[in-house]
Amino acid sequence: MKKSIRRFISIALALIMLLALCACGGSKDENNTQDTSNTANTSDNSTNTPPEETVSDTTDDGEPVYGGSFAVGKAMSCMGLCDLYKYNVADQYNFPAVESLGRWNFETQEYDCHLLESWEHDYENNTFTMHMRQGVNFHDGTVCDAEAIKWNLEFYMEHRGSAALGNPTSLEVTDEYTLVAHFDEPSFAWEGQYAVMRIYSPTAYSEHDEDWAQTHVVGTGPFVFESYTPDEVIVYTRNDNYWQEGKPYLDTYYVRIITDWAALEAAFISGDNNYYNVAEASTCKEMQAMGYTSVAKDVPENYMQFMVVVNNTVEDDPFYNKDVRDAILNYAIDWTGITMSRDDGRGLCTMQSQLCTQGGWGYIEDFWMDEDLYDQDKAKDMLADAGYPNGFKTNIWTSTTYQTMATQIQSELKKIGVEAEVQLVETSSYMYDQSLTGIHMGAWVNSTDCATHLTETYYPGQYAIIDYSDEYVAAVDAAAKALTKEERAAAQQEAFRILYEDMCVTRAYFRQWNFTVVAEGAHNVGAEYKTYYTENIWWDNK
Repeated sequence: MKKSIRRFISIALALIMLLALCACGGSKDENNTQDTSNTANTSDNSTNTPPEETVSDTTDDGEPVYGGSFAVGKAMSCMGLCDLYKYNVADQYNFPAVESLGRWNFETQEYDCHLLESWEHDYENNTFTMHMRQGVNFHDGTVCDAEAIKWNLEFYMEHRGSAALGNPTSLEVTDEYTLVAHFDEPSFAWEGQYAVMRIYSPTAYSEHDEDWAQTHVVGTGPFVFESYTPDEVIVYTRNDNYWQEGKPYLDTYYVRIITDWAALEAAFISGDNNYYNVAEASTCKEMQAMGYTSVAKDVPENYMQFMVVVNNTVEDDPFYNKDVRDAILNYAIDWTGITMSRDDGRGLCTMQSQLCTQGGWGYIEDFWMDEDLYDQDKAKDMLADAGYPNGFKTNIWTSTTYQTMATQIQSELKKIGVEAEVQLVETSSYMYDQSLTGIHMGAWVNSTDCATHLTETYYPGQYAIIDYSDEYVAAVDAAAKALTKEERAAAQQEAFRILYEDMCVTRAYFRQWNFTVVAEGAHNVGAEYKTYYTENIWWDNK
């Protein structure tokens, strides 16, 4: 049976199941999802039929309408709802309830204040002053003031290190709504480092442990956490005391976790989900064939970099040798071929040898690695010179998301005598386990300014499978310390060059265009930038 036929049957069965639920009253467990008589798309249409121009779905036409529900589909399991303890992409699941101090403005390419009302740099005295927005409360009724922000920052630094916050020497509350961060030296990065900090209720998290924090969330956002069913759904309800007057417009917000792409597609077509990012090739092609077009904008933030990272920390492992890393990552694998196979006719994937895409500050122009370097004879010669004429055995650590690509890499390595066993793991936490030798597959979320992201991933205390050179750390630190955009860009490019050439631990093998679909009639979703500003979403018919 052809794959397309199997896919069609999967979708049809999913739709039949949905209709059957409606015929029986559609009620589900209250901690799972809503009655299908009040589906996430509460317009007159029960399905997300593709409009002629889906780009118009996110335009602000007419006056906002109150009421209704909205659901976003997520293809990956939730690793936890709080990111104060560890890097776990919690923002992908808690965004209706948790807000950040600032927000990135895609039009101006700079950060704006959000929970903060204003901020001030004082490079002479090495201080960054944050003025809190007054009248903001957490969902538990406690005040979001300077002490609350200070608690969040200190908790984050205690558990995840202080590098991502510029290594402040102290945090000083000067009045109820003013917090001053003191540093040893000035930095251009302060706005970006503090703007992205997501703020949780200190009272709620002080009264509970980490396990509780990963299944509950208390923030200041437009929606209040109601329930969490692992690998199924997270339910949020309207915050009637939200600090932005008149918002939000929706009554309920759902984050539905559906790890099967066929089921995720069916959920969108049926109207059970209203927005998702299509990352699986055949699903994307089917959506395109049905008339859906992507609403995503062409900005660095909308590119997902799929990459491999090798563990270079274990002395008796082949990958401890730089020449082995160079041979495997640059010459042994047909990255262009893998890219084309993954694209599968969608026209979305592009071969990419750098983590930072063109337009980003860390992008290196006319870089030698941008060429197609595939040369297995050279790779075998390099391995022989490094002491491995007959290859060696290793592992490829990956989640099911990248399993197909892992087997492609496995096949390529077998041609040069390297036997790689694919090891499936549940989450990307394998990036933090030095004992797992071999190749680790993962993703890099791109941005215009990558300096902060580097300190949160490729930096001591973060990805533990990398032995970071002093030169590399100095370059990342220099990017954080630079006081101009030009200096910051130059330092990032140097850090990336060292990561690619000298340390040779990573290879981005393609970038994927963010194919994003939104239901007809949904406005101000923010899907074109993946911003998740949920207080602005409304339906033209509820």
